[in-house]
Amino acid sequence: MSIFKFALLRNVRNRTTLIVICIIPVVMMFIPALWIGDWQQGFYLYALQIMVGSFILARGILDDRIDKTVYRILSTPISMYNYLIQNLFAYLLSLLVQIGVVVVIGFALNGWDLSFSLALILCYTIFAIASVAMSFAWTCLFKEKSANISAFVILATLVGFIGGFWFPISLLPDYLRFLGMLFPAYWVSYGIYNLNAYGLNWEYWMSLVAMLLFSAVYLLYGGKRRIV
Repeated sequence: MSIFKFALLRNVRNRTTLIVICIIPVVMMFIPALWIGDWQQGFYLYALQIMVGSFILARGILDDRIDKTVYRILSTPISMYNYLIQNLFAYLLSLLVQIGVVVVIGFALNGWDLSFSLALILCYTIFAIASVAMSFAWTCLFKEKSANISAFVILATLVGFIGGFWFPISLLPDYLRFLGMLFPAYWVSYGIYNLNAYGLNWEYWMSLVAMLLFSAVYLLYGGKRRIV
């Protein structure tokens, strides 16, 4: 069995992962209060869900390190590069399927037009790439699962606050907005806001580029960290 298939099967067999990746996003789509009004908080809470889902998926790498599975894998002809790439692609594929299902439900229930739905998929897809990359880099910082989880809860709370998940980023003071720009969460909120308000404008595309740059930085950092 390839590392890619093993990572996908591990996701399917884990109850917590199934709840976060499969159940919560679908339930969110059937809560009308999240998708009405000027701001429509559902778009931003779903981005938070992608970030949390990425972290839960990326914990598989930490689990492999803790239970020594990674040592057994690397004793075979599989290289560290292949191990990481196949795991990260498995995590990303899980999120991409989720994004597709969520947007299709939104298209059917909320009357989103096709161009808006496709642009939303693109924005969430790039944010998923950035979230997986960030979660990978974050996981490489820790050797204990409890410390990893506790620190991430603090990080997610902070990033959700300054990234515009809890309320519009326009309400933040300038110094917090500047701090928020250091995380992909700010840019996905910025991209969604512009998509909702103005369509495919320059600011929307700029947010996508910013998230791709963050993805590259996180992958380079995580790739240079020793995980064994």
